[in-house]
Amino acid sequence: MVHAEASFSKLNNKMYAEDAAAHDWYRFVLSFPPHLVRDYMHRFSLTSEHCVLDPFCGTGTTLVECKKLGIPSVGIEANPMAHFASKVKCDWSPATASLVEHAAQIAHTASTRLEADGISDSGDISAFEHHGEQAANFTYRTLPPDTFKILLTDSISSRPLHKALVLLDVIKEQQDHRFRGYELLALAKILVFSVSNLHFGPEVGVSRIKKFDAPVISTWQSAVHAMANDLQELHGHGETPTAIHRADARQMREIIKPRSIDAVITSPPYPNEKDYTRTTRLESVLLGFINNKVELQTLKRSLLRSNTRNVYKGDADDEWIAEHEQIQDYPVVAKLLEYRTVQKATTSYGENILNEISRVTGRVHANFHQIGAPTGRFSCTNPNVQQVPHEAEYRRCFRAPAGRKLVIADYSQVELRILADVTGDQGFIDAFNSGADLHRVTAAEVFGVKVEDVTSEQRSFSKRLNFGVVYGIGANRFSAMTGLPLADAEEIMRRYFATYRALNNWLREAAQKALRDREARTPLGRRARFFFDPADRQAASLAQRNGKNMPIQGASADILKRALRFLHDDLRGTTARLVNIVHDEVVVEADESVAEETTEILKNAMCRAGEEYVKRVPIAVEAHVADEWLKD
Repeated sequence: MVHAEASFSKLNNKMYAEDAAAHDWYRFVLSFPPHLVRDYMHRFSLTSEHCVLDPFCGTGTTLVECKKLGIPSVGIEANPMAHFASKVKCDWSPATASLVEHAAQIAHTASTRLEADGISDSGDISAFEHHGEQAANFTYRTLPPDTFKILLTDSISSRPLHKALVLLDVIKEQQDHRFRGYELLALAKILVFSVSNLHFGPEVGVSRIKKFDAPVISTWQSAVHAMANDLQELHGHGETPTAIHRADARQMREIIKPRSIDAVITSPPYPNEKDYTRTTRLESVLLGFINNKVELQTLKRSLLRSNTRNVYKGDADDEWIAEHEQIQDYPVVAKLLEYRTVQKATTSYGENILNEISRVTGRVHANFHQIGAPTGRFSCTNPNVQQVPHEAEYRRCFRAPAGRKLVIADYSQVELRILADVTGDQGFIDAFNSGADLHRVTAAEVFGVKVEDVTSEQRSFSKRLNFGVVYGIGANRFSAMTGLPLADAEEIMRRYFATYRALNNWLREAAQKALRDREARTPLGRRARFFFDPADRQAASLAQRNGKNMPIQGASADILKRALRFLHDDLRGTTARLVNIVHDEVVVEADESVAEETTEILKNAMCRAGEEYVKRVPIAVEAHVADEWLKD
């Protein structure tokens, strides 16, 4: 088997104009360029007697190019929108004249409906405003509330969305199975690149300048015409077998026959985007691939190791490889995953951050969002400095300027202290109040040994449990994390909950409340609502896990924000400035001469905030002064 990886330089990532046929119907901005696929084909002397596999085929660049060259291919793609695009782009069977005629009928009907409402498709808002009272009283169509919520905020303006929904209705009403895929894909393309407020630079974002109106129907019809022109050219190619599977690449053994593949050509489908679903969110929602938050969460989890990394904390390719020894028979897979890790490091933590450095100040000025996560935690964008890894080689890049220092403070085990306070579990409370090592105490209880006899491995197992219970960890996950046999993992968890009965009772009640009330609240009453189908066991299970986690993580977020309020007052009149927040960590920049004094101010503010919320156990804050953003 031969494996090839693309180099994503600015020079060779551009698609040549002569390659546009089929490729340009719908394509990610950073898609694998067709000419590189051809280069690999020639380099490996691939012919019609061979078969190429792309296990992360994205929008089908490798497959389309193989088909053009008469080489059989197989693609695997878990993102439903990308899979749909690949299927359409590899089907060159429709009669072009009939496709154009059908699109013209749809365009006429959709335009007539808009005109009946006094709406022009020209993109000129004044044409609508001339209708006076009719315009003032008109209500634009939109998506159901649960569906609209999962769009990126301001990703499309109300008037273009109304037009797109009218067009979509007509496509469905007058659908012809021969052309439906092309007409929907054309709509997907114009939504992203002509109608919406989205921009790609290279991560998906929303432009500051919004398109209040945009031509939709005429733009869509032009896209269908371009497809028809391409099809006329592509009809000259012979029939070449192309199979495209909607699946996770981990299911490869179930899909691919042994010894049926001669070469693998693949690439991270969107290497700069942490959450692969963001790249296709708008079109996925409008075309009906995702309809609510539950379906979005389910899709994210299905993409855990197929097309993206770290959308969830549970994403751990390295652990998965370790659990499947047969992977060692295919060193190319391990190399591919290593490549993806390095690629993400150089883009998300390298190029992406360098691009955000201000020319005026020479600093990064990230955007922090108050309620950036459902639990109430801050999130961060442009760039997301919260996702910078803890390893020194990354964080050493963030330094205080000459004469200044960074004061770095972090709550110690704040979520476990909140858990002790909320659940009233005496075992947790006693451990924190005595100053004992909670993880070591837990290990002694669970493994039935004296505290002084607890091994480092036993403490590690207990630490994973203590932190994991808040996230709904089960025996299967605990077994995978520790390498313990499932039966042993189940027995340890049984002993754990037998030891911490009040904790166990609280977790059960929180899970039941999430199902019953479809919500969870922090101790101060801030609410997170859950939307799910009770008949969907996976969705209900997710709601239960969130019901356990949100009150604890949400309380942690509340405490941090209260601390920032204290800090705002306490630093007034000083030269110290808040420069970063990462969940339970606060970073302040101060003059070197007052760094130690600032450390005490910061610790005091954070402790005061925690003590307002947590009454049964002490709050602990660890702080130190440094030149670089590193842990002490």
